[in-house]
Order: sequence, then structure tokens, then C-alpha cells
Amino acid sequence: MKIIELNYKKFYGWCKKVIKKVAIILATFNGERYLKEQLDSLCRQTYCNIDVYVHDDMSADNTMSLINEYIEREYKGIKFIFVDQSKLGYPQCFIKTLLSIPLYDYYAFCDQDDVWFDNKIEKAIKALEAFGTNSEPSLYYAAVDYYDSNLNYIRGARFVNTNLSEITNYSLQDMLLGGEAMGMTFLFNNRVRDALEETVKRGGNDFKDTFIKLYCAACGNIIYSYFPCAKYRRHSGATTVKMNPAGKLQRTMGMIKKIFIDRDGLQSIQQSVDFIYKQYVHNIKPENIELISLFSSPSTFAKKIKKVFWRKRFRLRLIDEIGYRVAFLIGRI
Repeated sequence: MKIIELNYKKFYGWCKKVIKKVAIILATFNGERYLKEQLDSLCRQTYCNIDVYVHDDMSADNTMSLINEYIEREYKGIKFIFVDQSKLGYPQCFIKTLLSIPLYDYYAFCDQDDVWFDNKIEKAIKALEAFGTNSEPSLYYAAVDYYDSNLNYIRGARFVNTNLSEITNYSLQDMLLGGEAMGMTFLFNNRVRDALEETVKRGGNDFKDTFIKLYCAACGNIIYSYFPCAKYRRHSGATTVKMNPAGKLQRTMGMIKKIFIDRDGLQSIQQSVDFIYKQYVHNIKPENIELISLFSSPSTFAKKIKKVFWRKRFRLRLIDEIGYRVAFLIGRI
């Protein structure tokens, strides 16, 4: 038994020297009900060189006690590190933590209430190594399966396109108004981290998922797998429950509300496009300049007409596509 334990230590010591390091940013807030299942799924990751940085947003329950249990334990290939406990809110709890830790090769965001599949990180790194490049901002993300609070299956991802290969390098056209790119599935490199750091310096303090996906699509690489990487738990206490409802009717009504009723329903997309076009125009790939410019402010009459009759589709579902084309015409984006 001692020989086996020694071999394990040698193996994971070797891993840390030669295998690229991953930092997972975990934000928690009153998460004791679901947190243990998520922490256990992190411990089961098949990749062996991971540090998990935890920021707690002033929890009033037993969240911190649970986190401390995992920090004090020894795991093979994974280490939990507490950063701080302060009231930052979303998305600053992720971005400020990301920018406060040492440099790593890759970074991932982690919510407190999901359950990751064991090969989530390993699969993401293989895809980035195969399709991405460390000289450009590169983002990997994947589909998720939706589950209720008790982890009963509800449905699969909305925007899965199985006509493509499992791993696909998406374009700005694909990602501008769709893609279902959720931060809890992201894995990205230091070029993305650099852009986030520069964005914060330039006043973009609230940018996260939408900005990251559009920046990578416009200036680098965005790689997608339609195979699910996690169990995405939907419950009333989730921060994003209104943004990603589970039911089909709820999704359709939510889309209508987002496009035509909410004053700021498409604000995150518009703000990200404007910021990228204004601040990073020299980083945008030549083939993406026309599209970014077209969707940047101000929305002139000529731009509206050109968007309405744009030559390619933005969404997989026809009803979504029609909705957005009408939104272009009335100047919603």
C-alpha cells in the first residue's frame, strides 16, 4: 500500500511539472444545499493539475464550513484555495477573483450548484490544444443538460447542431446572437484573461460571458462541443434562472420578452459589440470587421435594412430568427 501511495505522489508530482495548469474560479453564496455535489464533481476530474480558487460572497449559512473541509483535505491532482469573503455580486465575484490570482495556462468558471462530468476539463483542454492557439484569444465551451433542483433530467441544450462535427470552430456569425455559451462551461487561455484585465482598466467592469464569447469570436477562436459537459441545475435560487429557463414555452416567452419588451433585454450584446468595436478594433480579424461594424451603435436606417436582409442566419430555430429580424427593423439591436 505504501508503494502504491508513493507511486501516486510521484505521478501527480510529474503531472504538475509537465501538464498545463488550470485555475477554476468558484463563486459561492449561501450554497450549502447543492455545493457538496459540485465540489465532489471537481474532485473527480480526470485532469490532474487543477487549482480551485474560491470566493465567497458573504454567505450566511454553512457554505464556508463546507469549503474549509475541502481546503483541509489532500486530493490527487486538485487543490482548493480560499481567496476572500466579500460582497462583490455577479459578475464581479468571478472577474475580480480571476484577475487576483497567479497566471495559469487555462481558466474556467464554476457555479456552486451544478455537477460537472468527470472529463469536463480534460476534454476542454484537448479541444483547445487541437483547435485553438495560445497566441490568440481562444475559448472552449460545451452544451449542458438541464436538470431540476433534485437532478432529475429536464432537457438537453437549445442550440445543439448535430449536423456539424462534435467539436466545431464557430464564427462570429454563429455566436453574435446565439450559441448558448454559458460561463460554467468555459475554458479559456491567457489571451482572454489579458483582454478581461484590459477591459476592466477601460471601464468594462460588468463584462463576462457575452463579452468573452464575442471577443473570442471576433478576435480569435471559439470552439464548441455539442456533447454535454455538466448537469446544469435549475432552481429558484439560481442567479441565472430567469436567463436560462428550462421549459420550451418559458424559453419562447422569455425570448419575446427579451427582444420586444425588456428595455435592456439585448443590452449585454449591444454593449459588448460596441466595446469591442471601439476598444479592440485593431484586434478584430479582417473577415469580422463588417459584421461588428454593422451591429455597433448608432443603429442607422441603412444598418437596420442591411441587418434585416443579412445573407446568413443567426439562429437555429426559425421562430428565433424571425424574432431577431423584426428586432433589427425596429432598432432593438
